[in-house]
Amino acid sequence: LALMLTAPAVTATVLTAQPRPVFTGSQPSDRGADGGQQSARPGSGGSAASSAPRVGVDAFLPLVAWAWIAGVLCLSFRFAGGWWRVHRLRSMSLLAPVSRWQPVADRIASGLALTIDVRARVSLLVDAPAVVGWLRPVILLPIATLANLSLLQVEAVLAHELAHIRRHDFAVNVAQTIAETLLFYHPAVWWVSARIRTAREHCCDDVAVEVCGEGRLYAEALSELAGGEADADG
Repeated sequence: LALMLTAPAVTATVLTAQPRPVFTGSQPSDRGADGGQQSARPGSGGSAASSAPRVGVDAFLPLVAWAWIAGVLCLSFRFAGGWWRVHRLRSMSLLAPVSRWQPVADRIASGLALTIDVRARVSLLVDAPAVVGWLRPVILLPIATLANLSLLQVEAVLAHELAHIRRHDFAVNVAQTIAETLLFYHPAVWWVSARIRTAREHCCDDVAVEVCGEGRLYAEALSELAGGEADADG
């Protein structure tokens, strides 16, 4: 994904550094004493034919540039709106009382060698566990769904979210969003970015299974969370 982001800049640099050919209507070296005009005409016709496709492409470049700018602006506004919603959600969650799961989160964070302060809050504003923030992250736990999970399953869920924090996935997700915004027209960018997000979740699932100690319990916890989210959407 990083190579895809740098490729247009490299291409633009190379094309800018190359001198553009200047087409002339005649070639003095080919002119003879008797047939100078006859020698110039074929050369002039060839120059016009060679420059015609280039002129046609250049005519559409402003439209392409404006279309790209419009797409980047639209996605930038969407990104800014999402960031504002996350910021507001984090601010509102900090007003809630300390969760009874905070000691459990602190213990798991210590086992994962996390040195930053992580806060755990139970919230009615989310349907599934989520991490908001990066430097001062907050783990939001849905109150309705967690009531049906065992202690070991809640620990696995907390471990999954703490693994996101340890991997700095919030910052990585911001970098992905920037790449998707600048290269929104490129299908391969969206495909690679989706693969990254899927692999990210699998990595955090592995950490959760290690904490839980049994994959079946964690799978049941995920099923319960998915069922609670579906009920909330319905």
